[in-house]
Amino acid sequence: MFSNPLQDAGLFDGYVKPFIKDKLLEDYGEEKNLIIRQMVYISYNDKINWKVVKNRAGYQSKCLVCSEDISFPINSRLQRFVDSTFAKIMTNNFALSLLKTMENPEKLKSVYYDIDGNNKYFLTELCKLTDNFIVVTVNKKKYKEISDKLMDEMGVSLVYTDRLSRMKDADLVIAPTQIRKILDLNSKAIVLTSERPCFDMNAQCYYGYSVEIPENLEKYRPEDMDSLYFASALFSKGRQHYMAELIPKTTYNENCTCTVKSMGKYLAKAVV
Repeated sequence: MFSNPLQDAGLFDGYVKPFIKDKLLEDYGEEKNLIIRQMVYISYNDKINWKVVKNRAGYQSKCLVCSEDISFPINSRLQRFVDSTFAKIMTNNFALSLLKTMENPEKLKSVYYDIDGNNKYFLTELCKLTDNFIVVTVNKKKYKEISDKLMDEMGVSLVYTDRLSRMKDADLVIAPTQIRKILDLNSKAIVLTSERPCFDMNAQCYYGYSVEIPENLEKYRPEDMDSLYFASALFSKGRQHYMAELIPKTTYNENCTCTVKSMGKYLAKAVV
């Protein structure tokens, strides 16, 4: 976090006494199996000495957990932490929670749009809730293996295809990985994904999630930092893997925010 205390107080008039030096403050928090190191750079002239930040950050300099509003100079050799793994998990978790709240989830035409083929656990849970879904994937070989395992373990025949046209009539599309193709979808369909799609969609697409971080860790989150991003850092960098069990409180896009309950009511009307 970076601040200019003189300017914030309305005292900055373009002149700074030469003896006032910038400060880089550090603080440490320790929780079970986790040490959180916080750095706050205080600037008195609206400039940041990135070399000082780089030296203090050390081996963490290429994966700093910070606000997306902070822009590092190209030559600073500093990088912001980015990892979509946790967001993919939250996409799946929200989708499962959504289907569990519905009286008749099998009436929904659901599509799981997946290019990774690393989501056997999700599909196992999905099969317990509905059999009215198909998988659209480019990784048919991987899904052949998953399909065989589901047949052996649950007696379920998984329907999978690489034809994007099979998504056209879907009521619900679950896409854990960022959507990078133009999809022809029903305008009333709901799309749950982990990142803003690369192209505009004619369906209702949600790609942001808010999560409730455990109180002992929430106190370390800066006010301007997104809860999903902070939780992602705790999960990936801090190895707080139990956070994969969190269920997002809401999902949102640039225009709308929905809870599991409100989205479930909308989809219930779609299948009447």
